[in-house]
Amino acid sequence: MKKVILSSSILLILLAIAASALAIIGFGDRFNPLVKSEPVYVLTSTKDAVKVPEGGYHYTQKAYNQDGDESPIKYYAGGILKEDAYLKLDAKGDYVREWEEVTQNDVPKKALEKLNQLHPN
Repeated sequence: MKKVILSSSILLILLAIAASALAIIGFGDRFNPLVKSEPVYVLTSTKDAVKVPEGGYHYTQKAYNQDGDESPIKYYAGGILKEDAYLKLDAKGDYVREWEEVTQNDVPKKALEKLNQLHPN
């Protein structure tokens, strides 16, 4: 009986360590079945771009879902993105699988209102 309890305890500790490690290195949401995948929208700005030594740029921005709910998001682009372009990101929590440029008409109304408040013309 002691071996079963000890083995179960060790297994739980190892699972907790693995989950923490995944969260720290940024893979937590990618594999978490409880986090839903949803499109979020950003309006690009070169001030949010950080050049990485390996090539390309990392962007950190505020993103909005179709209901206008805000979430911080980080994503990578192979080159500098066009200023004030609308992007639709396929996101699962803080993990971005892919992104594509869309027109202003493709952005849901609530998300568009929030994005335009960030970048008034």
